[in-house]
Amino acid sequence: MAEKESTNPLFSNPLESYPGLTVSDLNQYLPALEKTDDIEMTLDTMRDGVFLTDGLDGLRKLPAASIDIIITDPPESPWRGKDRPGSPMTLQEYYKWNSNWLEEAHRVLKSTGALYLFCDWRLSGMYHSMLTN
Repeated sequence: MAEKESTNPLFSNPLESYPGLTVSDLNQYLPALEKTDDIEMTLDTMRDGVFLTDGLDGLRKLPAASIDIIITDPPESPWRGKDRPGSPMTLQEYYKWNSNWLEEAHRVLKSTGALYLFCDWRLSGMYHSMLTN
């Protein structure tokens, strides 16, 4: 029986682990966060940034036809909101919730813009139907 050849690993040194964000990192970046009330943009004052807001509230603050691309991964079963925590949406509420943010996404996308939507295959038919209407 032929003897197996030993193989050398691709890396001779173990990969360095990532320590994550430190407290000083957080202190450096947290002041850069903007909340919903801080977002005031027009086509002349568009800027990039880190925005901590509900997606729909943030989209409503943006001018029409101002965004090149939206990349999103909507939750499969979002909660009803702050007024009813821990209570998942019904199918009808979920459909309406998606209709609302998709309408705003369409409004803010440029005519040459794109929407990349990641979802579970079970929801892909719903999104396909909503996006083609």
